[in-house]
Amino acid sequence: MIKIKNLYKIFNQNKKNEFIALQDINLEIKKEEIVLLKGISGSGKSTLLSIISSLQKPTSGDIIVDNEHIAKLPDLHASFFRNKKIGYVFQDFNLISSLNVYQNVMTPLIVQNLNTKQIEQKVLKALEIANIVHKKEELVSNLSGGEKQRVAIARALVCDANILLFDEPTANLDKDNSLKFLEALESFKALGKTVVIATHDSIFEQSRVISKVINMQNGKLI
Repeated sequence: MIKIKNLYKIFNQNKKNEFIALQDINLEIKKEEIVLLKGISGSGKSTLLSIISSLQKPTSGDIIVDNEHIAKLPDLHASFFRNKKIGYVFQDFNLISSLNVYQNVMTPLIVQNLNTKQIEQKVLKALEIANIVHKKEELVSNLSGGEKQRVAIARALVCDANILLFDEPTANLDKDNSLKFLEALESFKALGKTVVIATHDSIFEQSRVISKVINMQNGKLI
């Protein structure tokens, strides 16, 4: 499902402060696998996650998602690709605090040609899966960290994307909410999602559904 070939990401290329964030990454993630990218801060895992999502472009190399080459997609096409294929949950959630839960989850559907009833069905389904439907009318600014994460998960699920990407999903959570996230992984497994998680948190060692762990250091797979 996801194939990465000879991938490099170099910031400030050919300048004095050039930085090689990713170096010769070759990786294959199969459909319905739940994969951990593990490494300390600066190891390159978040950059790799961002490139898989097409939020960033690699300096060189190729990335293939569902037989589609995405490394050089123009920005507009990359946006359509993400909307269709990728559910991304950021470390800080990236929710719109002035909107309520329902409105936040609805935002990815705005670009789709759906009527009000179709949007409502999709949003409520995603909220139910993320176990946050009871807060649908609450302003995001009033939610706890764990609740905000569940809203972000619902937003990632609302377009029926088969690939879910999580950047440090437990970094801003206490232990109880981190354990609840592990429970959510089992739901993603049951739904047949492919999941990639960038993390340095050892709590994931408790999960029964992790398919494999990929360790990163200094922009390389180790």
